[in-house]
Amino acid sequence: MTHNQKHQGISQDATATDELAKSFLELIEQQEQLEENLKQIKGQIKNYWIDNLDITDEDERLEIARNLYWHHPSINTPAIAGILGIPTCMLYKVVGPANLRGKCICCHANEFLIEVTSRANRSALQSKLQSQTCWRDSKTEFMCPRCQEKQKAKEISEKEAMHKEWRRKDAEEQAKRDRLRTMPYCEYLKTDHWQSIRQVALKRAGYACQVCNSKGILDVHHRTYERRGDEALSDLTVLCRQCHSTHHGHAEGAA
Repeated sequence: MTHNQKHQGISQDATATDELAKSFLELIEQQEQLEENLKQIKGQIKNYWIDNLDITDEDERLEIARNLYWHHPSINTPAIAGILGIPTCMLYKVVGPANLRGKCICCHANEFLIEVTSRANRSALQSKLQSQTCWRDSKTEFMCPRCQEKQKAKEISEKEAMHKEWRRKDAEEQAKRDRLRTMPYCEYLKTDHWQSIRQVALKRAGYACQVCNSKGILDVHHRTYERRGDEALSDLTVLCRQCHSTHHGHAEGAA
């Protein structure tokens, strides 16, 4: 490649670069103009209601703000707050709550009525209703007053029945403990209750005497009879027949 050819190639590259730079600068200018236009539009939106409403009465302004907040969700909260001249974070408190209405999820005939405190609160409730999570989380929330009363009465009845069943089982257990506590001791040692807790005590002791570690014939000794029929494991000690006899000072039947 000759020197002239190289020079011609460099000139062509420089021209292409200049054109790209020019186009880029034009895009930057367009962006800046759009940003300026957007800024002006935001200002117009912010002051729209103030500029176009010749209302000095505070109650009327509040009513307009309330209507816009609850019935025109596409109008953003800063614009509405501008009508009242308050911070956006205060708006939902100032405009006050509204009511959310809909068909009862139980009877599908009457309406439910829920007080909502903000747009976000209303949106969350509407999403919850549409997704039917209300059936799992809060059955009465989306029910009409009549169905709410029925549901509450049903829940109270179910709780009472559950408590009644608990009391019945407690009474049966207490009666069982009383029988075990008062029956002759030789009969008590034959009961399923004693055989069950005896096996637990043996397993806990590793099937060895807790005094001499012997693995011969083992008895389960009552350290106290205060809780007979409802023993704690701490009430029992596993002893070999010899240690058991030594403890009592004489030979006695296996337990």
